[in-house]
Amino acid sequence: MVAGISLVVGGIVAASLMVASVNERAGEIGLRRAVGARSEDIRMQFLIETTATTLAGGAGGIVVGYVLAQMSATRLHLDGVAPWSAALLGIAASIVVGLAAGLLPAQRAARMSPIDALR
Repeated sequence: MVAGISLVVGGIVAASLMVASVNERAGEIGLRRAVGARSEDIRMQFLIETTATTLAGGAGGIVVGYVLAQMSATRLHLDGVAPWSAALLGIAASIVVGLAAGLLPAQRAARMSPIDALR
């Protein structure tokens, strides 16, 4: 339950950051469109950026979680606290959340008119 809520909140934060990024980089988007970038190129750029950001956050969370779990296991004299299937699931979830969170901002960036974006 907590992991699901964390994924939703993380997705909302990632989407908000990408919407702000699209708004701030309107000039860049307009310039790229004016020199020949296709809508698909712009869309892919923002999807890759969002996915890379959420993937880095997910990987960082897995590393911190692993270190804390190992420290706790050592202190409590436990072994086998690193289920790698859970880590792979976390990476996959990060990628899916990144793609989902970046889709709307990427579509918005791809639809920008070069003339309007450069104003």
